[in-house]
Amino acid sequence: MQGVRPTMEDAEVCIHDLGISNFRPCSFFAVYDGHGGRECVDFVWYNLHRIFVHKLNKKGGLDRSVRVREDITEALYEAFLETDARFLTPSAGQQSTSGCAAVVLLSVGGLLWCANAGDCRAVLSRGGIAIDLSSDHKPDREDEQKRIEDAGGFISFRRVLGRLAVSRAFGDSEYKGLEGSETAQVVICDPEIREESLQLHDEFILLACDGVFDVFTSQEAVDFVRFELSRMPAQEQSPQAVADSLTYTAIYKRNSKDNVTAVIITFKRNVEFAEPALDIIEPAD
Repeated sequence: MQGVRPTMEDAEVCIHDLGISNFRPCSFFAVYDGHGGRECVDFVWYNLHRIFVHKLNKKGGLDRSVRVREDITEALYEAFLETDARFLTPSAGQQSTSGCAAVVLLSVGGLLWCANAGDCRAVLSRGGIAIDLSSDHKPDREDEQKRIEDAGGFISFRRVLGRLAVSRAFGDSEYKGLEGSETAQVVICDPEIREESLQLHDEFILLACDGVFDVFTSQEAVDFVRFELSRMPAQEQSPQAVADSLTYTAIYKRNSKDNVTAVIITFKRNVEFAEPALDIIEPAD
């Protein structure tokens, strides 16, 4: 939903079969949050999953791989970097200074990969407990602030150089190489990648932009989705309807000032609302 913003700069991708394996179901989901125009978000929306497939096939393909986990992780990482490089290449005709935050979820059988650059977020509901599969790349995150300062930049008003609200993103050419430095970048698009195995009590994953998480905590968002799903008749629970309700609530009831996009991927035919099952979460070491 566009919300109160004058333009819509979000996009989402839901591909239930990437066609990269004859033996495993492979799905690709993403939420992209553009800023400064639509040029970057449209480029990432069209190219990122295609470049990922190309990178994976160059490694020999999924079905013939003897190191599936490593190949997928490397292909995701390389796809982020190459997509960014292509967008920033002048020969590609891209002169825009726009940028794009992204969160990607790849599902291969019972394994999940989450890759993010920026402040879009992926949250897993495990027995009702919200588990962040990504960590927001905000300029004032301690390790991000150190990286930016080491590159010659600074943080002001929780923004890179006092202007940009994310520390990692596609595009944003003006932040990728300070004047006088050929290598230092205050904004990068290197993704953080997390691998997770599906468990018995895993119910769904929510992918959303910061327009949702500016007004919902991860746990509040999981509670909202679980409650809305549980209100629907058995065998008729609609993730689409709940995503619509979540985006509407974020804008019109919680006053989110951003574009709002959400994708819900369910792993159970029916979700019943109950108190989170704390006992199924393994304690931290």
